Amino acid sequence: MISLKNRLALTLTLFICAAFAALFFSLNTASKKIFDNFVRGVIAEKNQEIARAIAEQYRPLQKQFDIEALESVGMIFMHDGFIVDVEDERGSGVWNARDMDMEHCAAILQKISERMNSRHGKKIEVQSASFPLLYAGMAVGNVNIASAGPLFYTEAQSEFITHLNITLAALFFISLVVCIVFALIHAEMLSRPIVRATLTARKIAANYAGGNSVNGADAPENADGCGLTPSLSLPFENYKTRELAALSFSINEMSRELQEAQARQKQLTGDVAHELRTPLASIQGTIEAFLDGVWDASPERLVSLLNEVKRLTQLVNDLQVLSSFESGAITLNKTEFDIAELLQSAAEQFTNTACEKGIEIKLFLFSWRAIADYGRTKQVVINLLSNAVKYTAKGSVSVLMEKITRSSGEVLSIKIADTGSGIPQKDLPHIFERFYRAEKSRNRGTGGAGVGLTIARAICDACGWEIRVESEEGRGSVFTLVM
Repeated sequence: MISLKNRLALTLTLFICAAFAALFFSLNTASKKIFDNFVRGVIAEKNQEIARAIAEQYRPLQKQFDIEALESVGMIFMHDGFIVDVEDERGSGVWNARDMDMEHCAAILQKISERMNSRHGKKIEVQSASFPLLYAGMAVGNVNIASAGPLFYTEAQSEFITHLNITLAALFFISLVVCIVFALIHAEMLSRPIVRATLTARKIAANYAGGNSVNGADAPENADGCGLTPSLSLPFENYKTRELAALSFSINEMSRELQEAQARQKQLTGDVAHELRTPLASIQGTIEAFLDGVWDASPERLVSLLNEVKRLTQLVNDLQVLSSFESGAITLNKTEFDIAELLQSAAEQFTNTACEKGIEIKLFLFSWRAIADYGRTKQVVINLLSNAVKYTAKGSVSVLMEKITRSSGEVLSIKIADTGSGIPQKDLPHIFERFYRAEKSRNRGTGGAGVGLTIARAICDACGWEIRVESEEGRGSVFTLVM
């Protein structure tokens, strides 16, 4: 598979070659056209010059041309490639260069033909043009001028056009080489950030895998031989180009999020281990005390054992529910029911707990018929109420129903607000993540497993509902369910 660098270099090189070839062809064609038009003009002026020079050799007193002068002038023009044939006003021949030196005339035309064919690739044929001879405004004869046609270059003109083509070709190849080198350098510059991004991403992935390996077996060691968790903090160079800047930002953001995810995952391991260890230790200690005869199996101690078992069962059930939702293995059993009755029933489950804490549960309800999974809907409400009551030390917990008008019609908003401790701003973006807990304590009063809100969001996602939170630390929280 071709690399990005080579593909860019090849594409840029082909494009530059094609562009320069087209430019060279256009310049060459245009320059030849301009030069040919110039030469045609020179030939036309030369013909007029020959006609004037021949007319000047007329002697009005003798009413004839000076033959010696004609021969001298004609031989000069013959060397320039123009064969002169002079006639008087009656059409009788006066002087003809071919009659003077037929072989020399043929040799000159042959030389011009070979030069034009070999150097410039143009086939030449002899053509003739006739011009009147005027002396003091009086017609004194005609001159027939034979030359190579349709146009020909003199030796100097041929040398000029040859050197011009060589110069253009040299400039073309020099510019082409420079541009190809530029294309290679530019391809390297463009591909380098992507290659670096790939290497950085691979390092981050390897470090993330090493940091999450079992018992850190794949983690690198420091100079002392101690196992270390591979760092996910691999800052990627920032670029000023918009797309590359977005790429570097994405890499750095991914590194940061993976670092946070890894930290949360490690925290999760500790939290789950603690959640399991505490009830298991209590159960183990109680049973050993029974076996050793230290304690009697009294109803109170059996109830304590049962509560610990329920804690374990609840945690396992929560994990199982969450796993089922994430794998899409849950089927919703939709029925029609009144949301107000569901909220009333859910709130009653926390009445005793609220009374013991001295807080009040306020309900602002109205009848609203909905078609949904009753059990799952109630589970969402119970999870939200459970958190609200748990983290409220004084004040109240309010359950408020509101109608919201949207373009698709009326929807129901259920707000569960508390006057509790609130959630720090830094924790709000992660509050619905699995096992994430803003409250880091693990006491029985406030330390949960951190899956209640995750389950609530999973149910809302499955039902197509919206759930969000607003909170200010020290001033309570408001969870809103839109269905």
